Amino acid sequence: MEEAGGVATGVTGRRGCWNADSEARLCSAMMVVGKWVQSEAGTMLGHIKAAVTLDDGSGITLNLTDMNNGVEKHGELPPQDKVNFTFMSAVLDVDEHELHHVMHDAIDDSGLLYEIDEHECHCHHHHDHDEECCCHDHDHEHHHHHHHHHGEGEHDADEVFGNIGLETAQRYEQDEIRSILAKLSDEEEYGRILRAKGILQNAAGEWFQFDYVPGEIVVRDGSADYTGRLCVIGADLNEKALTELFHL
Repeated sequence: MEEAGGVATGVTGRRGCWNADSEARLCSAMMVVGKWVQSEAGTMLGHIKAAVTLDDGSGITLNLTDMNNGVEKHGELPPQDKVNFTFMSAVLDVDEHELHHVMHDAIDDSGLLYEIDEHECHCHHHHDHDEECCCHDHDHEHHHHHHHHHGEGEHDADEVFGNIGLETAQRYEQDEIRSILAKLSDEEEYGRILRAKGILQNAAGEWFQFDYVPGEIVVRDGSADYTGRLCVIGADLNEKALTELFHL
Protein backbone atom coordinates (compact mmCIF):
# COMPACT_ATOMS: atom_id res chain seq x y z
CA MET A 1 0.00 0.00 0.00
CA GLU A 2 1.22 3.49 -0.85
CA GLU A 3 -0.38 6.76 0.12
CA ALA A 4 -1.36 8.81 -2.90
CA GLY A 5 -0.70 12.54 -3.16
CA GLY A 6 -4.04 13.89 -2.02
CA VAL A 7 -4.44 17.66 -1.67
CA ALA A 8 -7.33 19.88 -0.63
CA THR A 9 -7.69 23.61 -1.14
CA GLY A 10 -10.42 26.18 -1.60
CA VAL A 11 -11.69 29.73 -1.27
CA THR A 12 -14.72 31.33 0.32
CA GLY A 13 -16.31 34.68 -0.40
CA ARG A 14 -19.32 36.48 -1.84
CA ARG A 15 -20.62 37.45 -5.23
CA GLY A 16 -23.46 39.55 -6.57
CA CYS A 17 -26.07 39.01 -9.27
CA TRP A 18 -26.60 35.29 -8.97
CA ASN A 19 -28.65 33.96 -11.89
CA ALA A 20 -28.65 31.21 -14.51
CA ASP A 21 -25.73 32.82 -16.33
CA SER A 22 -23.70 32.95 -13.11
CA GLU A 23 -24.40 29.28 -12.49
CA ALA A 24 -23.27 28.37 -16.01
CA ARG A 25 -20.05 30.36 -15.56
CA LEU A 26 -19.27 28.67 -12.24
CA CYS A 27 -19.94 25.23 -13.76
CA SER A 28 -17.61 26.14 -16.62
CA ALA A 29 -14.88 27.14 -14.14
CA MET A 30 -15.28 23.80 -12.34
CA MET A 31 -14.90 21.92 -15.62
CA VAL A 32 -11.72 23.88 -16.40
CA VAL A 33 -10.25 22.81 -13.05
CA GLY A 34 -11.36 19.23 -13.64
CA LYS A 35 -9.73 19.13 -17.08
CA TRP A 36 -6.51 20.49 -15.60
CA VAL A 37 -6.53 17.83 -12.86
CA GLN A 38 -7.18 15.16 -15.48
CA SER A 39 -4.30 16.39 -17.63
CA GLU A 40 -1.92 16.48 -14.67
CA ALA A 41 -2.91 13.21 -12.99
CA GLY A 42 -4.11 11.17 -15.96
CA THR A 43 -7.56 10.83 -14.41
CA MET A 44 -9.58 12.81 -11.91
CA LEU A 45 -9.87 11.07 -8.58
CA GLY A 46 -11.47 13.33 -6.04
CA HIS A 47 -14.09 16.01 -5.72
CA ILE A 48 -14.51 19.57 -7.01
CA LYS A 49 -17.39 21.29 -5.28
CA ALA A 50 -19.03 24.70 -5.10
CA ALA A 51 -21.69 25.75 -2.61
CA VAL A 52 -23.75 28.89 -3.26
CA THR A 53 -25.83 29.92 -0.27
CA LEU A 54 -27.84 32.67 1.32
CA ASP A 55 -27.20 33.89 4.86
CA ASP A 56 -29.82 31.45 6.18
CA GLY A 57 -27.85 28.50 4.75
CA SER A 58 -30.24 27.66 1.93
CA GLY A 59 -28.87 27.36 -1.59
CA ILE A 60 -27.33 24.93 -4.06
CA THR A 61 -24.29 22.69 -4.34
CA LEU A 62 -22.46 21.94 -7.58
CA ASN A 63 -20.40 18.74 -7.65
CA LEU A 64 -17.87 17.46 -10.16
CA THR A 65 -16.53 13.96 -9.55
CA ASP A 66 -16.63 12.48 -13.05
CA MET A 67 -15.60 14.44 -16.14
CA ASN A 68 -17.88 12.32 -18.33
CA ASN A 69 -20.94 13.18 -16.26
CA GLY A 70 -20.06 16.84 -15.84
CA VAL A 71 -21.21 19.09 -12.99
CA GLU A 72 -24.16 17.82 -10.96
CA LYS A 73 -26.48 20.32 -9.31
CA HIS A 74 -28.34 19.77 -6.05
CA GLY A 75 -31.01 22.21 -4.87
CA GLU A 76 -32.54 25.33 -6.37
CA LEU A 77 -31.73 29.01 -5.93
CA PRO A 78 -33.69 31.81 -7.63
CA PRO A 79 -31.86 34.96 -8.83
CA GLN A 80 -30.26 36.89 -5.98
CA ASP A 81 -28.52 40.23 -5.55
CA LYS A 82 -25.89 38.74 -3.23
CA VAL A 83 -24.81 35.21 -2.31
CA ASN A 84 -22.07 33.48 -0.34
CA PHE A 85 -19.95 30.91 -2.10
CA THR A 86 -17.36 28.25 -1.35
CA PHE A 87 -15.25 26.71 -4.10
CA MET A 88 -13.30 23.61 -3.02
CA SER A 89 -11.18 20.86 -4.52
CA ALA A 90 -9.91 17.65 -2.93
CA VAL A 91 -8.08 15.57 -5.53
CA LEU A 92 -5.13 13.24 -6.02
CA ASP A 93 -1.77 13.52 -7.75
CA VAL A 94 -1.51 17.27 -8.36
CA ASP A 95 0.46 20.08 -6.78
CA GLU A 96 -1.58 21.98 -4.18
CA HIS A 97 -0.24 25.43 -5.04
CA GLU A 98 -0.74 24.91 -8.76
CA LEU A 99 -4.27 23.68 -8.07
CA HIS A 100 -4.99 26.81 -6.05
CA HIS A 101 -3.76 29.02 -8.90
CA VAL A 102 -5.80 27.11 -11.46
CA MET A 103 -8.96 27.47 -9.34
CA HIS A 104 -8.53 31.23 -9.01
CA ASP A 105 -7.71 31.66 -12.68
CA ALA A 106 -10.69 29.55 -13.73
CA ILE A 107 -13.09 31.73 -11.75
CA ASP A 108 -11.51 34.93 -13.04
CA ASP A 109 -11.54 33.74 -16.64
CA SER A 110 -15.21 32.77 -16.33
CA GLY A 111 -16.13 36.44 -15.94
CA LEU A 112 -17.79 36.06 -12.54
CA LEU A 113 -17.81 39.08 -10.24
CA TYR A 114 -16.70 38.06 -6.78
CA GLU A 115 -15.05 39.17 -3.55
CA ILE A 116 -13.04 36.84 -1.37
CA ASP A 117 -13.29 37.09 2.40
CA GLU A 118 -10.28 39.41 2.50
CA HIS A 119 -12.64 42.03 0.99
CA GLU A 120 -10.38 42.35 -2.01
CA CYS A 121 -12.38 42.87 -5.18
CA HIS A 122 -11.80 40.36 -7.98
CA CYS A 123 -14.14 41.72 -10.62
CA HIS A 124 -13.87 40.88 -14.29
CA HIS A 125 -16.55 42.70 -16.25
CA HIS A 126 -17.52 40.75 -19.36
CA HIS A 127 -20.51 42.78 -20.50
CA ASP A 128 -20.21 41.32 -23.98
CA HIS A 129 -21.37 38.06 -22.38
CA ASP A 130 -24.54 39.80 -21.17
CA GLU A 131 -23.99 39.23 -17.46
CA GLU A 132 -25.66 42.02 -15.55
CA CYS A 133 -23.18 43.86 -13.35
CA CYS A 134 -24.43 44.45 -9.82
CA CYS A 135 -21.30 46.04 -8.37
CA HIS A 136 -23.30 49.21 -7.69
CA ASP A 137 -20.73 50.65 -5.31
CA HIS A 138 -17.73 49.79 -7.45
CA ASP A 139 -16.98 53.17 -8.98
CA HIS A 140 -13.31 52.65 -8.14
CA GLU A 141 -10.76 51.22 -10.51
CA HIS A 142 -10.62 47.42 -10.38
CA HIS A 143 -7.17 45.97 -9.77
CA HIS A 144 -6.86 42.23 -10.24
CA HIS A 145 -4.37 41.20 -7.59
CA HIS A 146 -4.37 37.44 -7.08
CA HIS A 147 -3.41 36.35 -3.59
CA HIS A 148 -3.09 32.61 -4.04
CA HIS A 149 -1.46 31.96 -0.70
CA HIS A 150 -3.69 30.87 2.16
CA GLY A 151 -4.28 34.20 3.82
CA GLU A 152 -6.65 35.31 6.52
CA GLY A 153 -10.23 34.65 5.51
CA GLU A 154 -9.26 32.21 2.79
CA HIS A 155 -9.48 28.63 3.91
CA ASP A 156 -8.23 25.29 2.76
CA ALA A 157 -11.08 23.04 1.79
CA ASP A 158 -9.85 20.44 4.27
CA GLU A 159 -11.27 22.74 6.96
CA VAL A 160 -14.63 21.79 5.47
CA PHE A 161 -13.97 18.22 4.37
CA GLY A 162 -11.00 15.89 4.28
CA ASN A 163 -9.80 13.30 1.81
CA ILE A 164 -7.88 10.05 2.06
CA GLY A 165 -6.16 8.90 -1.12
CA LEU A 166 -4.40 5.56 -1.46
CA GLU A 167 -2.63 3.56 -4.13
CA THR A 168 -2.72 -0.22 -3.96
CA ALA A 169 -1.89 -3.34 -5.93
CA GLN A 170 -4.53 -5.23 -3.94
CA ARG A 171 -7.00 -7.17 -6.13
CA TYR A 172 -10.74 -6.88 -5.50
CA GLU A 173 -13.85 -8.38 -7.00
CA GLN A 174 -16.73 -6.07 -7.89
CA ASP A 175 -19.13 -7.70 -5.43
CA GLU A 176 -16.54 -7.32 -2.71
CA ILE A 177 -16.25 -3.59 -3.40
CA ARG A 178 -20.04 -3.20 -3.38
CA SER A 179 -20.11 -4.84 0.06
CA ILE A 180 -17.35 -2.54 1.30
CA LEU A 181 -19.03 0.59 -0.05
CA ALA A 182 -22.35 -0.35 1.55
CA LYS A 183 -20.67 -0.09 4.94
CA LEU A 184 -19.60 3.53 4.40
CA SER A 185 -23.00 4.74 5.61
CA ASP A 186 -21.86 3.93 9.19
CA GLU A 187 -20.87 7.46 10.23
CA GLU A 188 -19.96 6.42 13.74
CA GLU A 189 -17.39 3.95 12.44
CA TYR A 190 -15.97 5.69 9.36
CA GLY A 191 -17.02 9.36 9.52
CA ARG A 192 -19.47 11.22 7.30
CA ILE A 193 -18.57 10.02 3.82
CA LEU A 194 -19.58 12.38 1.02
CA ARG A 195 -17.93 10.55 -1.86
CA ALA A 196 -15.69 7.58 -2.56
CA LYS A 197 -14.35 6.55 -5.94
CA GLY A 198 -11.50 4.61 -7.38
CA ILE A 199 -9.94 2.45 -10.08
CA LEU A 200 -9.10 -1.12 -9.08
CA GLN A 201 -8.16 -4.46 -10.58
CA ASN A 202 -9.74 -7.87 -10.02
CA ALA A 203 -8.04 -11.25 -9.71
CA ALA A 204 -8.34 -11.83 -13.46
CA GLY A 205 -6.44 -8.60 -14.16
CA GLU A 206 -9.53 -6.70 -15.36
CA TRP A 207 -9.91 -3.07 -14.32
CA PHE A 208 -13.08 -1.49 -12.97
CA GLN A 209 -14.15 1.81 -11.46
CA PHE A 210 -16.37 2.46 -8.47
CA ASP A 211 -18.25 5.54 -7.40
CA TYR A 212 -20.08 6.01 -4.10
CA VAL A 213 -22.32 8.73 -2.73
CA PRO A 214 -24.71 8.18 0.18
CA GLY A 215 -27.54 5.99 -1.08
CA GLU A 216 -25.93 5.14 -4.42
CA ILE A 217 -23.19 2.70 -5.45
CA VAL A 218 -21.97 2.42 -9.04
CA VAL A 219 -19.40 -0.16 -10.19
CA ARG A 220 -18.50 -0.37 -13.88
CA ASP A 221 -15.74 -1.62 -16.15
CA GLY A 222 -12.83 0.78 -16.49
CA SER A 223 -9.63 1.46 -18.39
CA ALA A 224 -6.30 0.12 -17.22
CA ASP A 225 -4.20 2.28 -14.89
CA TYR A 226 -0.65 1.88 -13.63
CA THR A 227 -1.92 0.83 -10.20
CA GLY A 228 -5.12 0.67 -8.20
CA ARG A 229 -6.22 3.95 -6.64
CA LEU A 230 -9.03 5.02 -4.40
CA CYS A 231 -10.15 8.23 -2.74
CA VAL A 232 -12.56 8.82 0.14
CA ILE A 233 -13.90 12.32 0.84
CA GLY A 234 -15.90 13.42 3.84
CA ALA A 235 -15.87 14.91 7.32
CA ASP A 236 -14.36 13.45 10.51
CA LEU A 237 -12.85 10.58 8.52
CA ASN A 238 -11.53 7.61 10.50
CA GLU A 239 -8.49 6.77 8.39
CA LYS A 240 -7.55 3.65 10.37
CA ALA A 241 -11.04 2.16 10.07
CA LEU A 242 -11.25 3.03 6.37
CA THR A 243 -7.90 1.48 5.48
CA GLU A 244 -8.87 -1.66 7.38
CA LEU A 245 -12.23 -1.73 5.57
CA PHE A 246 -10.43 -1.80 2.21
CA HIS A 247 -7.95 -4.41 3.55
CA LEU A 248 -5.01 -2.04 3.25
